[in-house]
Amino acid sequence: MSTIAPLTRRRFALVTTAAMLAPTAAARAQPFAEFERFAARLRDLSGFDPLPRPLVAALADRMNELEKRAIIGRDALPDDLRKRVLTALYTGVYTPRGEDQGERIAYPDALMYATVEDTINVPSYCGGLPGFWAQKPEVA
Repeated sequence: MSTIAPLTRRRFALVTTAAMLAPTAAARAQPFAEFERFAARLRDLSGFDPLPRPLVAALADRMNELEKRAIIGRDALPDDLRKRVLTALYTGVYTPRGEDQGERIAYPDALMYATVEDTINVPSYCGGLPGFWAQKPEVA
């Protein structure tokens, strides 16, 4: 007498979906082994503490291993790499070396909004209820 439940379509779909998502979830949990050292070095470069984790993780995902090792290991970065990294941190757009077009990696978390976050919303974010802009402010 077997105690194993029969394999139904629903159970099969559940098992296969979980099997497909498991490697993806594990990869997202830790972008690479020295993530914290990478993030600390980016904090030193940018002058912001703390840096938004989604921004650092997205940058780590897009950069190749050689660039990440250069950031972690060196005291002085090549000017080209320093410029690309700082541009990505401040604008949320990373442009790989040798490419003309950048890729948006973490636009809402870009550092360019950190200094004005109390007065200006990230573009494309609603500033209040629909039509909020039509009302006169209470304090002029």
